[in-house]
Amino acid sequence: MENREQVVDTVRRDVERVAGPGLRSLFLYGSALTEQFVDKVSDYNFGLVADPVDVPFLERLQSLAGKWEEQRVPVPVLFTPKFFLQARDSFPLEFLAMKASYRVVSGDDLIAGLEIDVRDVRLECEWELRSKLLVLRRQYVRSRGDMRLLHDTVVEAVPAFTAILRGCLFFLGREWDARGDQLWQEVEDALGVPAGLMPALIEERRERGHGGGAVGPLYIALLEATESLVQKVDAW
Repeated sequence: MENREQVVDTVRRDVERVAGPGLRSLFLYGSALTEQFVDKVSDYNFGLVADPVDVPFLERLQSLAGKWEEQRVPVPVLFTPKFFLQARDSFPLEFLAMKASYRVVSGDDLIAGLEIDVRDVRLECEWELRSKLLVLRRQYVRSRGDMRLLHDTVVEAVPAFTAILRGCLFFLGREWDARGDQLWQEVEDALGVPAGLMPALIEERRERGHGGGAVGPLYIALLEATESLVQKVDAW
């Protein structure tokens, strides 16, 4: 098992060095803090709030990008404090995903008190679901039975669908920030998506396509669940 804390501490030290007194907050969020994390596969996602986020600052971060990439650390999502607050209505699902699983690594906790409007969440859920449905249909046709293509499509979809399902629960006033089996049971009860679907997709991601050919039925189940959710979110 890889040493996650070592990776996190390396990023913290790098950011504190290049940001200096302009650093407002550095936080880790997403699968690195959940059971969905897959050693040597999953990324470490960070959010970085600094002032200013100007070209010299970007150039200093540029010098770290190659080193971070080797550790599966994408360039952090970069905000100024003002942009961080203003972006809530544009990216509500992303902010919900952050609120559901995050850890402040350096600086202030800017997420705990962040308020998100349910109307913005519903709108992005609909947009994302319709977009994902179009992709799933197209990829199924393109695959011509190629299980590798289907596997890659569902693997890439897991984080996005997790965020969408959380958003749907948030809109309905359900336990959107639950984790593990409790989250998937909440998804089944509130949305009609089988509680076993997302864990099976996560396992497919973990197996990296060596799960014994189960990806075909899983793909179809995800496609059908997405079609159903599009209708529900539209009705909301």
